[in-house]
Amino acid sequence: QSKLCYDTSNFAANSGPAYDACKSVTLSGYSDWRLPTRYELAAIASGQTRTTFLKAYPDTPDDKYFWTSDTSTSSTDNAYAISFAESTFGNLTLFVKDSNPLYVRCVR
Repeated sequence: QSKLCYDTSNFAANSGPAYDACKSVTLSGYSDWRLPTRYELAAIASGQTRTTFLKAYPDTPDDKYFWTSDTSTSSTDNAYAISFAESTFGNLTLFVKDSNPLYVRCVR
């Protein structure tokens, strides 16, 4: 079981600003937030449906992907993101970092 804390707020940003935003956030008295790896972010969806997931993260938008800190091995211009949408729940996809404002869920 993960000992990570996940931010439940949602905001959109390109990958670089998302990384910076997590590093600068102070939430619940903590300032050591960061952008999660693809494995960390996938862990909160593992074994769940979107319906059960929404009990813990009720404000998660249905049609958006969330950035991870992991970049593609073939191009650092691309980073992985995970979907929490009903139709693509848990899917991992590569996006161009600076041209796709996706959602951010920070961890600590």
